[in-house]
Amino acid sequence: MRNTDLLDSVARHRTNLLSLARRFTRGDVRFADIRVEAMDGRSASAENGMPKVAGSKRHLSVGIRVLAGSSGARSPGYWGAILGPGETARIEKRAAEGLAVAAERARHNAKAKAASRGRFKELGAALVSTELAATEVHRDTVPARYKIDPAQVSEAQAASVAAEATKLALAADKKVVYAYLDLLTFRNRRLYLSSEGADIDQSFAVTQASAAAVARGKDGVQIIGDAIGHQRGWEMIEEGVTDDPLMPIPTLESFVKNLAREAAELSDCPQCPGSGGKEAVIVTDPHYNTLLVHEIIGHPSELDRALKMETGYAGRSWFLQDAKRSQLGKPIASGKVSAFSDATLPGLGHYRYDDEGTKARRVWIVKDGVLNELMSGRQTAAALGLRSNGSYFVTSGAMVGIIRMNNTVFAGGGDDPGRLISEVDRGYYLVGHKTPSIAESRENFRITARKVYEITNGRLGRLYRNGGMMASSKSYLMSVDGVGRDFRMITISSCGKGLPMQLKRMANGGPTMRGRGILTGAD
Repeated sequence: MRNTDLLDSVARHRTNLLSLARRFTRGDVRFADIRVEAMDGRSASAENGMPKVAGSKRHLSVGIRVLAGSSGARSPGYWGAILGPGETARIEKRAAEGLAVAAERARHNAKAKAASRGRFKELGAALVSTELAATEVHRDTVPARYKIDPAQVSEAQAASVAAEATKLALAADKKVVYAYLDLLTFRNRRLYLSSEGADIDQSFAVTQASAAAVARGKDGVQIIGDAIGHQRGWEMIEEGVTDDPLMPIPTLESFVKNLAREAAELSDCPQCPGSGGKEAVIVTDPHYNTLLVHEIIGHPSELDRALKMETGYAGRSWFLQDAKRSQLGKPIASGKVSAFSDATLPGLGHYRYDDEGTKARRVWIVKDGVLNELMSGRQTAAALGLRSNGSYFVTSGAMVGIIRMNNTVFAGGGDDPGRLISEVDRGYYLVGHKTPSIAESRENFRITARKVYEITNGRLGRLYRNGGMMASSKSYLMSVDGVGRDFRMITISSCGKGLPMQLKRMANGGPTMRGRGILTGAD
C-alpha cells in the first residue's frame, strides 16, 4: 500500500458509515456516532550528531459511542479498535460490530444506574440520565495545509535532518556539551459521522521539533529545552512559518542554534537568589505566560475537570468547587485580564470542528477579569443546561473523548511592553518557561523561567538562571496592572490528560504582563 492510499481510502467508506450510524438508532438507542482516523507519519531523534531512533507510524482507528436505555437512566456505551493500515476494507464490518457492543454496554450501564438509584438514596440521586446538548449538524470537508506531504518523507531523511540539527547545536558554542532533538511529521484524516446526520471529513498536517541543550560553564551545567511546531508539512523544517503573524516559527537551524546559545549564556550566570518569600513586582514575557495560562486558566476551565469527572487522576478546578460554590460570574482577575480558548486561531490546536462535530468558536474564559465560561463538550454542557462550545477531543479515533483546551491564551492589552519594565523601580523580568509545579485544584502555582533579569530603576540588570515565580493563582491574576500589546502564541508540543493518557498538541501564549508574586530561586 502506498503511503497516500491509507489516508485516501478512508473517505470511500464515509457514506456507508453515516448510513450505518443513522440506521442503528432505533428502540432504546437514541444516539450513535462513529469516529475513524487514519494517520501516516515519520519520527526521528538524534543526540550529539548521531541518529538515535527513526520510525514510521501508520494506523487506522475506529471509535463508537452509543446512548441507550430508558429515558430516566440513559447511559453511554463505548467501543474502540486500532486496526492495521491494510484493513480499510473492514471498517464498515468492524463499525457494525462496535455499534452492537457499545449498545450492549450502554444498556448494561443504564440498568446499573437505575438499580443504584433505588439502592443508594443520596448517591443514586446524583446518577442522572446522560444527555447531549443540542448542536448544529454539519456536513463538511476540511483539507490539510502543506507543501511537502509528511507521508512522503522517508525515515532516513528525518533521521539525517535530526542528526544534522544536533551537530549545529553543538557547534553553536564551545560550552555546549550535549544536544538532543526529536522530530515528528504526520498527516492524518478524521471522519466524524453521527445518527443526527453529521458528516465531517477533516485532514491535518503537523510538523514539530523538540530540542534540549546542555552547556557547561564556570558555575556548573545548564539544560534548557523548547519546541516549535505548526499545522504545516515538512517544509516547516527548512522554511519555518513566515505567513502567520500570531505564531511565526523559525527554521529548525535557527531554533537549535538559538537554544544552544541560550544554554551557553545561562551556564555562566549565577543562580537566582529569590525574593526571600516576599512579594515582588514581576514582569513576565509571552513565552513565560504560555505555560502560566496553560496551567492556571486552561486546565481549570476544562468542564470535565471542574465537574470532578477525573479528580482521582488529574485533580480538580479552583473555578468550580461544587454545585453551590463557583467562581462563574465573579471577578478572578484584575479588569485588565482577559483569556480565551480558540481553535479557529492558527497553530497546533487549530480545528474547524471538534470530535463531536461541533463548530469551533472563541470561548471567553475570562472577560475583563470575570470568569465567564468553561470549555465543554455536548455531554458536559448538558449537565449545566448549556450548549457545547466545541472543546471535545480524542487523541485517536479508538479513545473516549475528553474536554481539552486548544489554543488558550491571555488576550493582548493596550500597554507598551517596554513601559511595563521602565515603570518598575525594583522588580524582576521573567523570560521563557521551564517547569511547572501546580496545586491539585491549580489554585497555587510555581513555574520556573529560563531567564530572570533584575529590574532596577526601570532598567534590566543582572541575569540569573533557575528562578521563577510562586503565587496563589487568584492573587496573582488580581494583581496584574499591566497587559502589553505584544501578543504572541507559542508551541506546546505535548500536553497529557486522562487515563489512559491522551496527548494533545496546541498553542498557548499572550502578551507581556506585570503583576506581583514571590520570586523563587536558590533560597
